[in-house]
Amino acid sequence: MIGNLIFKSTRFYSYLGLLLCSLMSAHAQERKNNVFGAVVNEKNIFIPYAQVSLKNSLDSNTVKTVLADSLGNFGFAIASGKYLIEVKSMGYRSAYTVTFEVTAVSSINLGSIALQIEPTQLGVVTVDAKLPFIERRADKVIVNLNGLGSGAPLMEVMNQLPGVTVDASDLISLNGKSVQIYIDGKVSALSADALSGLLKGISSAAIEKVELISQPSAKYDAAGNGAIINIIRKRSYKGGLDGNVYAGAGKGTYGKANGGVNLNYKGKGYNLLLNLDYNYNKYFYNTDIATNF
Repeated sequence: MIGNLIFKSTRFYSYLGLLLCSLMSAHAQERKNNVFGAVVNEKNIFIPYAQVSLKNSLDSNTVKTVLADSLGNFGFAIASGKYLIEVKSMGYRSAYTVTFEVTAVSSINLGSIALQIEPTQLGVVTVDAKLPFIERRADKVIVNLNGLGSGAPLMEVMNQLPGVTVDASDLISLNGKSVQIYIDGKVSALSADALSGLLKGISSAAIEKVELISQPSAKYDAAGNGAIINIIRKRSYKGGLDGNVYAGAGKGTYGKANGGVNLNYKGKGYNLLLNLDYNYNKYFYNTDIATNF
């Protein structure tokens, strides 16, 4: 009898609807960019596809990099902390914002970040062989690591690439799409767990570049509507023995360490490669969720 009265009450359904709307609103806010802005030039005209890097204010390490859209707009969905932003675009001087602090309830509009045109200097010509960090092509975005990660495991570096997200289960997505991993242009047939172990064991120092393909063409064997991340490893073209040794360590809630050896021997008509990688990382996740009605 009491149960029938509760379900017939319009007030019960009003409360239920209010609860569902609150949960949907909270979920939408979690995914919303809480730091955003736009990139313009000296004449206040939008600069499309500028490289925008979010950096930790304490050590200036890059947390995340994105490309501005065709209208110069960019955004980040980030956790609480103190950050600054670096903006780069070909033909312009790099620009930095002041340090700003993000809290759990803040939404920061950085406004328009103006870039100054790089002056043309005639005279001595200096050729710099270092490739740009991000190259935008018609069908893909190429990220030249250029030492990004300083030898850290590739899985840790993935989360710093534009549009790439790695969740707590080590599942990788690109612009919200599921990802198929290619290595040197060949599809990887490994399971999700094996692939995660492989990326944790590969040093970022052994990677030349990463190709991000959100809309694969017909030449790729993409599953369904997924995206592709093609990992291109470094190769040595000079004869003889060449290689490098790396090691790293860190301490969070638990300690972590990585190391390895990359050797390459090139002879007449053949090339031998040896990659030995070690990675130890015991993860710890502490999630606090608070809901107010």
